[in-house]
Amino acid sequence: MLPEVHTSHTHKSSVTLEEIDTVHDFVGKLDKIQAPDQLVAVIEDPLLQKYLQLLGSEAESERIDVRISLPSDLSIVRKPSSSFLPSELLVNP
Repeated sequence: MLPEVHTSHTHKSSVTLEEIDTVHDFVGKLDKIQAPDQLVAVIEDPLLQKYLQLLGSEAESERIDVRISLPSDLSIVRKPSSSFLPSELLVNP
């Protein structure tokens, strides 16, 4: 099951994709949009697809690739660290 687009930690000046209602909103607020928590939602969300095509980073692409490559029935725990690396994933049954 894929997660829905949801952004939990935002700044006062940022906008979430959940707040975008029209193409005009999207274009006008593009530079203020904060990416959602679960980027793998890109598979089913056309607005997130467009956002990532225009402003997506290499790190965001890697996050999506790692999540897609994992079996869906496993829980994922990260080792504590200052930055995320795919090699730091631990898979717990």
